[in-house]
Amino acid sequence: MADRFGGQGALKTRGGWYRGVFEGGLKHGKGNMKFNSGDGYEGTWAAGRMAGQGVYVWKDGRRHEGEWDKGTPHGLGATTYPNGEKHDGMWHYGKRHGVGVWREANGAWRCSFSPLSGTRVCRSRLTSFPLSLSPFAGTCREGSWEHDKLHEWFGPSTFGMASSQVAQMYRDKARHHEKAKREADAARKAEMGLL
Repeated sequence: MADRFGGQGALKTRGGWYRGVFEGGLKHGKGNMKFNSGDGYEGTWAAGRMAGQGVYVWKDGRRHEGEWDKGTPHGLGATTYPNGEKHDGMWHYGKRHGVGVWREANGAWRCSFSPLSGTRVCRSRLTSFPLSLSPFAGTCREGSWEHDKLHEWFGPSTFGMASSQVAQMYRDKARHHEKAKREADAARKAEMGLL
């Protein structure tokens, strides 16, 4: 069909402006979208939807960085909230689902009722370190989520590194991405006859 375009370009839609790669008339590859709502996404697309690695920033200041599928967070990702709190962990089609780490905002008190232990838990973090210095800085607590609801905590709050499953997930994911990058670079060089 004549209206199926591809390559690099820009397109104004009812939802906003997209700049990036097209394939078969759809957003496909690297690109960014500035939505009329004030939100924005920069990352990869597949068949017209956010897919692969990307960063979505909402007008209210929330930010999600991680893996996407079918237009929603899916896989390993981190959402930072306007008050500085952050959730790092697994997502299942837009909902926290699986192992994750909850980090408190600087100097904030957070109280919650634990249905498992029947107690109220309050904790505080008083530190001058910016959250960006470490993916696990500050008071954090590991737990598991099901369908965007906290299912259970894995022990007490700690200051500093999250030590178990989530930290290992990030290390494994980093190794996987580094290996995939090396393989893609080698394939590109082989294609160009440089190897």
